[in-house]
Amino acid sequence: MAFFASLSALALLALLAIRLRRLLHATPAARGRPLRLVFLHPDLGIGGAERLVVDAALELQRRGHSVLIQTAHHDPSRCFAETADGRLAVRVAGAVVPRHVRGRLHVACASVRALAGAAWLVLVEPYCDVVLVDQVAAAVPLLRLAGLPVLFYCHFPDKLLASGEAAHAAGDAPRAARGRLRRAYRLPFDLLEEVCTAMASAVLVNSAFTASVFDASFSLLRATRGRLLRWPRPRVLHPAIDVKAAAALPWPEARGGLLLVSINRFERKKDLGLAIDAFRAFHATAAGRGARLVLAGGWDARLREQVEYFAELREKVERLGLEGAVELRRNVSDDERRQLLRQCEALVYTPSFEHFGIVPLEGMAAGRPVIAVARGGPCESVVHGEGGWLCEPTEAAFAAAFAEAARLSRAGELRARGAAARAHVEANFSLEEFGAKLEEFVLECCSPRKA
Repeated sequence: MAFFASLSALALLALLAIRLRRLLHATPAARGRPLRLVFLHPDLGIGGAERLVVDAALELQRRGHSVLIQTAHHDPSRCFAETADGRLAVRVAGAVVPRHVRGRLHVACASVRALAGAAWLVLVEPYCDVVLVDQVAAAVPLLRLAGLPVLFYCHFPDKLLASGEAAHAAGDAPRAARGRLRRAYRLPFDLLEEVCTAMASAVLVNSAFTASVFDASFSLLRATRGRLLRWPRPRVLHPAIDVKAAAALPWPEARGGLLLVSINRFERKKDLGLAIDAFRAFHATAAGRGARLVLAGGWDARLREQVEYFAELREKVERLGLEGAVELRRNVSDDERRQLLRQCEALVYTPSFEHFGIVPLEGMAAGRPVIAVARGGPCESVVHGEGGWLCEPTEAAFAAAFAEAARLSRAGELRARGAAARAHVEANFSLEEFGAKLEEFVLECCSPRKA
């Protein structure tokens, strides 16, 4: 006990010393002065959150700032090219902490990993101007105690993301008891998430939908904001896409049937089974004759859910007799992803209550209409009837949208929908506008009032 008390005291003294050094050497942020910025991200793989971090880092770097991404895991064979080819500096720290303990304690391990990464960052980057943290808020208090301004980007409250996950990991215990045990386990971490998030200098969210969920789910922050402490209100910064680099793709030549493509991680919450069920109904009609569906996306052998879900989807395709019409592709490269967008005539996006969803932007930037669920973030990016379709998350609704896309394709009118989608992205979701807004938030964090 005395050992741990001494260790804690030494750690606190070290933090205070680092903070004092920062105060003595502090220089006020100016618009003409390049900043030293560090992104703290848990797992730099392939996904919407990772794409946003990479785009944000590139934009801030393009504006003259020094940028580093620190992560607990980075596999050069399964990541975005910019993080492996030298365009962005990446440092791995905190990997010594496991992701889980025998399939359990994911949130506890994630929190300890984040703290380990934050501790290392404080030691090696004491003069960092701003730390940009996302996904795991547990690192925020330690960074703030060291005197580092923190900009926290909330993709979605983790307490809600975790509520439906890992239900299979509790063995054969009765479901009711398992639920009570899980809620008891999650309670301190859910409260910790609220408190840690509130300690950030500023909080950004990826959509108005996420902002509404943030306020509704973080009841402690909502009840005490403006009364006890000045908790930061979440502000919306939509993800964006590089429309200049992602030029509109040529429209594919006429073929025997409609080619639909879905690009998403192989996770149950992405509801890829909905695309298969809707395609089966569509494929059985005259309009669906010769049509094909490609489900492509990230897949990680370390994650049991992804391994199991991919096997379930493959079995579903075989059971429905769609082997010749539905294809599953794991871990497609950027070039393969681009080729799929070049070949398809519409992009399918099935997650419900998606926080925002970068994939619809990629599809629309390529000049392809998007068929998405009318729930959550896609309602802020897809314009129904112009650049795509917003559907109820049902087999019938998606099958009807597939049939409408096939009809427009035969009439030569689907291409116009794709052009409208491209114009919408250019006008509202450019990377330049995203970078300019992000830089303003970063500079605001550097102000004496925020820091």
